[in-house]
Amino acid sequence: MSWLLLSLVLSGPALAFKAKKASNPELIEALTHDEIDDRIDAIAEIDKRVMTDAGPQLAELVLNDPEAAVRKKALKVLEKQRYEGVHEVCAQVLPSDEDLGMRQTAMAILEDTGPSSYSGLFGDAAQNDADEGNRRKAIIIIGKRNWTDQQEAVLAATTDSDLEVQHQAWVALIRLGDEAMRPPIHEALASGDEKTREQIAKVLGESPLAIDKDALVAALDDEDIDVKVLAARSLAKLGDDSVGPLLREKANAATEEKVAIEFAKAAALLGG
Repeated sequence: MSWLLLSLVLSGPALAFKAKKASNPELIEALTHDEIDDRIDAIAEIDKRVMTDAGPQLAELVLNDPEAAVRKKALKVLEKQRYEGVHEVCAQVLPSDEDLGMRQTAMAILEDTGPSSYSGLFGDAAQNDADEGNRRKAIIIIGKRNWTDQQEAVLAATTDSDLEVQHQAWVALIRLGDEAMRPPIHEALASGDEKTREQIAKVLGESPLAIDKDALVAALDDEDIDVKVLAARSLAKLGDDSVGPLLREKANAATEEKVAIEFAKAAALLGG
């Protein structure tokens, strides 16, 4: 056999990495192979064998592998195996990984199982993530988990370049329930874009505060019918009987049938 033929044989498929046939140490070593497929196959086999001792090596891949596909697969396995350091890994991925899917996965893991000590990462993402969908998701999570320590970040997001992010920020800010944040909310109810005014008038009705009364009363004269109606419903939920006579008066004077009906319903609920 010629030297050329022998070289081809030795470098051919027979010597290719086979994850299923590899020993556990060989799988760990394969995580450093130059071939992307080798690393991915090794991760899959580590997952299949439930090799929890491979956690540190997988974490290293998540943080440093140049290929997003490898990083994603390694992170998914760390999550599945409940690697004790997965939250800290995600805390490094969320603000810095260039791949949107990686940041989304890290955010989802921290949302589901991460402690509140990571709330600052969501405040940062709400303001600085390159993707508007991720910024919006971070705001939703802050509101859902009632992270009041991040309300300044949420307030800052009300001036986001994306309108959907702005709208979600107002919603989250209301749901966080801090009276100190009501003044900017009331200002937006009076002068924001149509959708912002509608959302604020509606969401204030979920858990209205006494401080909301004057802003909602002013919104009864909004140029948008839906804002008027939603403000009336929110006032009814607030339950301040002193507003009943005013609502009855405005119901009688209303020229739009929908407004007249809704104002009258709210008035009746408040004894007006």
